[in-house]
Amino acid sequence: MTTLRDVSERLAEEHLTASNLTFLSTEANLIRVLLFQPVGVIVATDAKVGVSDHALLKEQMLAFLRRARSSEVDLAACPEYSCPWEALCEAVAAGETPAGGKLWAIACESIDIRTLPETLNFLRQHCRVVVDPPPEGINGNFLDCLCYLFTTTNDDDLLKPTLLIQFKTCQMGGDLYESKYLALGQTIFRFGDEGSNRLVSLICSDSLSQSFNDEIAGQLRHNTLVLHLQLNPSGDKSAFAPFFQPSIVSGSNSKRGRRTYSHCPDCRKQSA
Repeated sequence: MTTLRDVSERLAEEHLTASNLTFLSTEANLIRVLLFQPVGVIVATDAKVGVSDHALLKEQMLAFLRRARSSEVDLAACPEYSCPWEALCEAVAAGETPAGGKLWAIACESIDIRTLPETLNFLRQHCRVVVDPPPEGINGNFLDCLCYLFTTTNDDDLLKPTLLIQFKTCQMGGDLYESKYLALGQTIFRFGDEGSNRLVSLICSDSLSQSFNDEIAGQLRHNTLVLHLQLNPSGDKSAFAPFFQPSIVSGSNSKRGRRTYSHCPDCRKQSA
């Protein structure tokens, strides 16, 4: 069952407080956004989903993360299965992380459940890591991960980059591949509070689960920016409309007098 959980609640369990994300303010300010839409030949095995030219994508993603840092954008994002873990780890180790008040939503290549602990141990040497590991014995071989990067303070008021991981919660319909090999998460995280705009990210078919439609979709139709990070060959085709429909906002944002959007424009990745 998929649940919606406030980031502030999860961070409190670690005695952490997130820096205020200024772009979620209800004031009428511009938001600076940097998006990366890579193109590549997808390689899917029983252990992972990635691209054939892994070295090229790693360099592209490192350049993207460096630019996000140097440009000081409010929000940076890339689509499902796109960022090699080597690129993320190298960037974090080099201090290429968002400044206070900024947020990066980096959707990574899949990762084998068995190698996840080793990767997290490396990252913990350079940033705070907040994650709910998959339970022992879970079905599936790999995880589809969204890595949020932002800053937090602890009880000693020490500011530090922080990584919060969200796992895909629903396998892709119409294809048995993810049903057979993907291990699922249970939580969709929400940034912001009742006094501000909010932000959530959906990983592709997250929007298709029954619990999402019954319990969560309705909560995203007011003052909420929804990033829909998806791997597909053509996201503007009608066949993909069901992925976006549950969280589309038909009215305007009452606090800022503008429309909030259901997904990140053109956040898609092409396969051969």
